[in-house]
Amino acid sequence: MLEIFGDIAQNLRLGLMATPSPGHAGVKEQGPVHVHHVTGPPASGVTSSRQSRSPTMKSPSVQTLPLHKPIILKKDKSIRQAALAMNRNHVGSVIVSDGHGVLRGLFTDRDLALALALKNMETSVPLGEITQHSLLYVNESATLENVIDLMKKYAIRRVPVVRSRPNGKQTCLGIITLDDLVKEGLIDKKDEVQILRSQLKTTHERHSRGRLKSIFRSQEHKEHAMFAFLKSITENTGLSRVSAKRLALESLTMILGRVPEKPGTKLLAQLPHELQMQLLSEVSPADRSITATLILEQTQKNFKVTPKKAQELLQGFWRALSKAVSSSEIRKLERELPKEIIQIFYSRSLLT
Repeated sequence: MLEIFGDIAQNLRLGLMATPSPGHAGVKEQGPVHVHHVTGPPASGVTSSRQSRSPTMKSPSVQTLPLHKPIILKKDKSIRQAALAMNRNHVGSVIVSDGHGVLRGLFTDRDLALALALKNMETSVPLGEITQHSLLYVNESATLENVIDLMKKYAIRRVPVVRSRPNGKQTCLGIITLDDLVKEGLIDKKDEVQILRSQLKTTHERHSRGRLKSIFRSQEHKEHAMFAFLKSITENTGLSRVSAKRLALESLTMILGRVPEKPGTKLLAQLPHELQMQLLSEVSPADRSITATLILEQTQKNFKVTPKKAQELLQGFWRALSKAVSSSEIRKLERELPKEIIQIFYSRSLLT
């Protein structure tokens, strides 16, 4: 279990996973815990577990979209069993069933992180106690546009496709994910950014209603995470706080521009909130024009230093980044970035 929860614990430490995804697992009060439950009418062509509408927009049918095989667990299964199932199947969510053919909700890795952060939420708690009958999904006659509308409206990344039978039972045909829509070029960049930004942002409305009271993503914690990251950079480079922030933004811009979108998005999710919002638009398909030479030249030019000093600054930034995000994320970056770029951040003799 330590391996399963390692990255999650790191994200919780940085305050990046405290807000549950709206529209997924409903939230009941567990002591101080408040779990969000989406109410109100679903988007056009979208079905909640209590209501159905016919799609009206002309766009590709969901049956032509890439679908992930759903992992379905009964409501009496525990949080721990859900974590093991997600880890074993390399997925980020499980669908919770009442055991009689009715789907209750979607329990995600984000919900798991929130549950583990709460004192009264133990891994033995059954999924049925924290997942209300509030699954948001589309039916098999829905369209791609319906799916994207639902993702934007409720800031969710996964949408199940469900077939409802006359006897009231339901069958999940698969799950559509934002990552797959991006990978297949089925979603506009503007819509993708809107969904990601909605997930990262805690709105005033949610706070005022008390539905998404964030424990770890409070303003105080956001500021502390940013302060700690910049302090680490200054200690490793000797730069002022203002220059440290500039180095972080410029270096991360080039890194996010060079790696593919999926690992770039995952790296972004572990950064301090202020950097997330400023760098969100930098997540894009890998730009091979970004090379080790370009990174060094840009750093040298921007800080008016020698090539050797530029590399020392980049190495100091990398040491700070390695403390701010999980070790597994650093290893992923090392695999995605070209060897020549990795050498900039590690090799002390590259320019001597």
